[in-house]
Amino acid sequence: NVAWQVNLPGYGQSSAVVWGDQVYVTMVEGAKKETLRINAYHLQDGKLLWQQDIATKNLGENTDYFSRAAPTPVVDQDGVYVLYESGDFVAYQHDGKLKWQRDLVAEFGAIKSRHGLSSSPLQDAKHVFICMQSDESPYLMAVSKQDGKTVWKVERPVGTAWSSPIWFET
Repeated sequence: NVAWQVNLPGYGQSSAVVWGDQVYVTMVEGAKKETLRINAYHLQDGKLLWQQDIATKNLGENTDYFSRAAPTPVVDQDGVYVLYESGDFVAYQHDGKLKWQRDLVAEFGAIKSRHGLSSSPLQDAKHVFICMQSDESPYLMAVSKQDGKTVWKVERPVGTAWSSPIWFET
């Protein structure tokens, strides 16, 4: 009972996300994961609607031992917000146009982890929350969905973790 399937032009470990009639899938390509990609497919028939590639400066080995497009994007009525394990953080409109882009490694330092980054973003109506766990200078931050600017950033304890932030009531 498979409605459709497509062969992806890269490797990704994230979950697909759906908004309206579009399915978004992230992936990486290249021996050093030099190409970061997001594809949008039509939900009903799997037709490719658009593809956006970013060349990253933050290269890493493309092996089974390190994450490959592991963080799952978040999506809302205004677009899709993608964090790649390279530290590239990007927002697109639903038509594939770039809203904003940041290189968190250039801003805050290298992500040093035994198996890479896999923490997925969390969102509310105005922010995307990012947990960057690293062996050096880990942090949790809130970013404005509108312009990609940092709203706040706090340090986290050093150590290995691949968990994603979650909401809970106290």
